[in-house]
Amino acid sequence: MATSHHKIIIIGGGVAGLSCCYALQTLGIDALVIEAGTVGSAKMCGEFIAPPAVKILQDWDVSGIQPVQSASFTTTKKTLNINFPTLAGGFSRSLAECLLKDKILQRGGRVWEGTKVISHDLNATQKRFQLKLSNDQVLSADNVFVASGHLRASSKKSDYVGIKFHIKKSCDNLQMFTGQNAYLGLVPISTTESNCTGLFYLETKNTDKPMPDKLMRTFIQHHPSLKAFFADTDFTALDILAGQAPKFGVRQNFYASNIYWIGDSIASLYPAIGAGFCHALMSGIAAAEHFVQHAPKKFFYNSTQTAKKKFKASLLAHHLLLHPKLANFLAPMLQPSLIKSIFKYIQYA
Repeated sequence: MATSHHKIIIIGGGVAGLSCCYALQTLGIDALVIEAGTVGSAKMCGEFIAPPAVKILQDWDVSGIQPVQSASFTTTKKTLNINFPTLAGGFSRSLAECLLKDKILQRGGRVWEGTKVISHDLNATQKRFQLKLSNDQVLSADNVFVASGHLRASSKKSDYVGIKFHIKKSCDNLQMFTGQNAYLGLVPISTTESNCTGLFYLETKNTDKPMPDKLMRTFIQHHPSLKAFFADTDFTALDILAGQAPKFGVRQNFYASNIYWIGDSIASLYPAIGAGFCHALMSGIAAAEHFVQHAPKKFFYNSTQTAKKKFKASLLAHHLLLHPKLANFLAPMLQPSLIKSIFKYIQYA
């Protein structure tokens, strides 16, 4: 079987892979994107867009981002309101991926969908890599950008169930709600629609399949504003994406001068700080820039350290949101100066 050769192959056609390809095109470099599924397919993720990502998407003429100026964190007793240092946003992740793909194709780029990498020889010593695909093609590449968390991910799952759905109601800015062993977020993604994402602790001894409509009904009982927002909502009639969440953490990747780990292949962050989209976008762009600068080692180190910082912040926020009593106790301590430092730490400022 003939093997076709490519200078750069990007494995994964989500936000990280597509943003990396578009950034490479901007720098005058062509790349092939391989996506196992369909670009823009539903993913269990929040759709809050952090300030740095909003600025980049605006620079790329991606329109339709719903402006988000502040966030509210509501426990069972208190609400903490926080203003973002610059404009944040809400946006359908599926739509963002489709728009990025269209921009790549308009520039003459290549995105192969429905094509899975079924075997590879990625390691720290190879000078050229070989990938066998589900369409029976065999490709070789001088450089591989890994934008999929599934390529080397273990089969381990977290102890949490995630849910996500869109509802034909628009909320005001980003709204986060705490619960005992659960939390939920709302963000507007258009003038008439909001995204709802929740994370619920999974009772490992309970073998029953979790029902997302039951989880939602139970959760909103503790929050009057949520009860009002979802009044008359039939959760069984909604298209709710639900499933066991992946293992969260920073991945133990190896360094190779011709492999760039981006997006979920670097880290899977807890959704508590809403950094997932920004992490994917920024790591993809940084990888492209470091590739042009011939600085793979610098990228490997910087991207790992950045991911570790964001993961630590997401882990702390995750624990606070899971424990309302602790959040109630600590909320008064979050003075503006501390909040400003937190934004700087997670690179929102």
